[in-house]
Amino acid sequence: MDLGPAAPVRHKIFCFAAALVFTLGHPRGVCAAPKAKRRMRLSYQRAADAGHCPNETELRDSVKARLGYDPFDPRSGEIISARIAPKGKDLVALLEVRDKSGKLTGSRKIDSRASDCGELFSAMSLAISIAIDPLSISRPRKTPPKPTSAPPQCPVASAAAPPPCPEVEPPTSPKCPAPPEPQSPVRFHAGLGVLTAFGAAPAVAVGFNLQAGARYKAASLSLEGRVDLPASTDTPVGTVASSLRLATLVPCGHLSYFAGCALVSLGGLQGENVALERRDTTFYAAAGARLGAAIPIYGILRARAHADLLATLTRTVLFFGGVETWRTPPLQGALGLAIGADFQ
Repeated sequence: MDLGPAAPVRHKIFCFAAALVFTLGHPRGVCAAPKAKRRMRLSYQRAADAGHCPNETELRDSVKARLGYDPFDPRSGEIISARIAPKGKDLVALLEVRDKSGKLTGSRKIDSRASDCGELFSAMSLAISIAIDPLSISRPRKTPPKPTSAPPQCPVASAAAPPPCPEVEPPTSPKCPAPPEPQSPVRFHAGLGVLTAFGAAPAVAVGFNLQAGARYKAASLSLEGRVDLPASTDTPVGTVASSLRLATLVPCGHLSYFAGCALVSLGGLQGENVALERRDTTFYAAAGARLGAAIPIYGILRARAHADLLATLTRTVLFFGGVETWRTPPLQGALGLAIGADFQ
């Protein structure tokens, strides 16, 4: 069934629920052993950019309210995992069910094109409830109807359900598959970029930078290495050139795809008398701010653009034959673009 690109999550969930009934659930008509309540182990994860979505406790409570009992048992061999992560401007929920041997028996994806975490969470809660008990879709939430007559007698199953995994059983045995490793809240990133600098040399300079750092929730800390190619200009007394070699500490605060950062740079400025082929290096320090944006490309790849403005803390003067030919401006700026990766 094609619901079209604009179909809301609440419409898609009914198609998803029907698929779960046939692929994940195993109802057996009215003789579904009403006293045998199915229990599964729950694994719930939220990507760093989806931290505003409801937490695991809220998910457990929502499913309990729908089923009328607590269906989660950390000792159960069956596992149902749920993960919410952004995909572009949307939010996507991925659900997977594994049997007692760890084999994947079903998976479904629910996406919210409006990035509505509340609606996506409600749809995911309903889908998990149906995966555990397919008949729960016909019961109202929190107030299951009382049966008006005794349920029909059901034949006793010939094979007893396997006992729950004992604490002493190795976690990697077929009956007790190892639980998924929890994702670290810290994410790392690295990248390589190019930039155009203004005011750091007698002329506009082109440079390269290498970035590496880590992010925790909405804060990150990076270290960058920067190398500018020599930029020269002609003066009445000759040609002078300079280039920068810098190491920069970059603490940032993030909001969605955007970031505001502080910059502290230390390094050296190399001045050159082109005619005499003489070079000299002086200490260079600057501090300032950055506005940046990280745009997802594919998978873990990101494109990062930034604009920097720095105040020069150490002023350098280039002389040619005893005559001042260039002095470091009080401010310098840079525009840069980098390609990098985010990983855990």
